[in-house]
Amino acid sequence: MTRTDLRVDMTADDTALLRLLGVVRRRGFAVRTIEAQELGECSLGVSMTIESARPVEVLVRQIDRIIGVTRVSISTPPTPPVTTGDPSGVRASAVA
Repeated sequence: MTRTDLRVDMTADDTALLRLLGVVRRRGFAVRTIEAQELGECSLGVSMTIESARPVEVLVRQIDRIIGVTRVSISTPPTPPVTTGDPSGVRASAVA
C-alpha cells in the first residue's frame, strides 16, 4: 500500500467535499487524513493523505474532472539526504 498526499482546490459549494470523497472511495482509495480550509469567499482547499495499491495518477485524473475542482496536485514527500562513501558517516582523510 502506498500513501500519497494530495492537494485539491475547489469551489466551496454545499456538495463539493462530498463529491470529492465519493470519487476517492469509488476508485478504491482509503482516506487516512483530511483537512479543509477556506481559501476565500467561494473557494476551498483540501489536503488529504490517501492510501491504496492502485496508481494515484488515475485518481488524480478523475478528481480533476469533478465539477468545481480548479486544481489537483500530488505533494511529494521530502527526499532523504543522499549519502555517499562509507555508510558509517566517517570520512577517511587523504594521505599525501
